[in-house]
Amino acid sequence: MDRALDFNELEETGIGKKFQDVLCTMLDSSYLFKDFNRQEIEQHVHYMHGYKAPKGAVLFQEGGRDSHLIIITVGKAKVLKDDGMGSNKQVDSLSTTLNKTQSFNNI
Repeated sequence: MDRALDFNELEETGIGKKFQDVLCTMLDSSYLFKDFNRQEIEQHVHYMHGYKAPKGAVLFQEGGRDSHLIIITVGKAKVLKDDGMGSNKQVDSLSTTLNKTQSFNNI
């Protein structure tokens, strides 16, 4: 199995006003933040940083106890589940751009 992503190995790509505006717009239309008003979203986004993950990176591992939220602004991701026989089976995927948001349904 691949190792989990080490955030110290990532390239930081966004913390400025433009990055925050993009995140606010995305989160404003996200189900996860449906109960937040724009001001509350802006307050949360102030603490968020953008990073670039390499293709094929493992963002979370099944059964892990991660303490962070990952928001994919541009790119693709897959959800893989252990099939009980040593292989992973894809159970969901998403592809997102700055103009379109999606959420995983099987997590």
